[in-house]
Amino acid sequence: MKIMYLTKELSIGGVTKCIYNLCQNIRAEDAIICSNGGALKEDFTGLGMPVYKIPNVEKKNPFLWLLTLFKLRQLVKREQITLIHSHHRMTTFLGRIAILGMSTKIVHTQHLNIQNKFFSTGITLRKMPVICVSSAAKRILATKSKLAEKDIQTIYNTIDDQTSFGTVDMQLEQLKEDGNFVVTQVSRLVDYKGVYEFIEIANKVAKSHSTIKFCLIGNGPEKQNLRERIKELGLEKTVFVLGAKKNVLKQLEAIDLMLLCSSKEGLPLAPIEAFYKGIPVIGSNIDGTKEEIEHEINGFLIPQKDTSEFAQKIIFLVQNPKVFQQMKKEALKSFEAKFTKENYLQAHFSFYEKVLERS
Repeated sequence: MKIMYLTKELSIGGVTKCIYNLCQNIRAEDAIICSNGGALKEDFTGLGMPVYKIPNVEKKNPFLWLLTLFKLRQLVKREQITLIHSHHRMTTFLGRIAILGMSTKIVHTQHLNIQNKFFSTGITLRKMPVICVSSAAKRILATKSKLAEKDIQTIYNTIDDQTSFGTVDMQLEQLKEDGNFVVTQVSRLVDYKGVYEFIEIANKVAKSHSTIKFCLIGNGPEKQNLRERIKELGLEKTVFVLGAKKNVLKQLEAIDLMLLCSSKEGLPLAPIEAFYKGIPVIGSNIDGTKEEIEHEINGFLIPQKDTSEFAQKIIFLVQNPKVFQQMKKEALKSFEAKFTKENYLQAHFSFYEKVLERS
């Protein structure tokens, strides 16, 4: 079996981390990577795997699509690819066309609980094997995009447990040394991740608890706007934007509590990373996230955008250390029960074998 991992880009984020977890456990000669490049390209070349660049498939340019089709078909033939594992709807669409008339199989991973484009998603994924990262994603594809449930398998995400290298961010380390209770959100800095709600929560908490500090870990288009909002609210000594970190698990060694204020997710990786470190999570009560957080067990589920309730739960945990310590224990149990790398890898490679066995 030789696999082509096909995706839009190798940016810092959950999709790339999922691909990297798989590639770490495959011989370098048994896989290639195709994408438009990205910040994590060198991580894959470091594994000894060939990384090929394709055009940006999100650009609505028919010439670029044709160029992508030609390159994919050429690579499949030259590299003798038996299976394409695609992680983006457009790359899946182009990948299916590229292998027409060939024995190569293709599978798709659905990373988001889609809220629109149900018809086009259904057309793209019709009668092909699909992996969903959550039961909610599977339900949506079956009910909204009218895909056959027999073609869909749910496989929960896992983490890259090799990201505890290096050192903790200096600002973060200083916050802990000063005796603060540190709350974080690890995500791309985009609006649907609830990053502005994160700042509003911090603003509410800071009015009564000056030793609770907030750190955003991640990059994205809202970074400068967020810094301006922090300044407007006078929160420069309360909220810190630390940027993206390749060694997230190392940063979590200085974190007490994680928030996830998103309005949509697939199965977010950040809570799994938190559970691995025994950190409770307070998150929006939305599809995907609520398959990870067990309310009042390993964290709290909060109505979406209810910043007051988020703030109250943070303060509750600070004021009730016994409850907080029990949640920390339950967080670790959650990881061990549902999100280990062993489960993730076994499920994927078994899925691959079943796909290749189909006539």
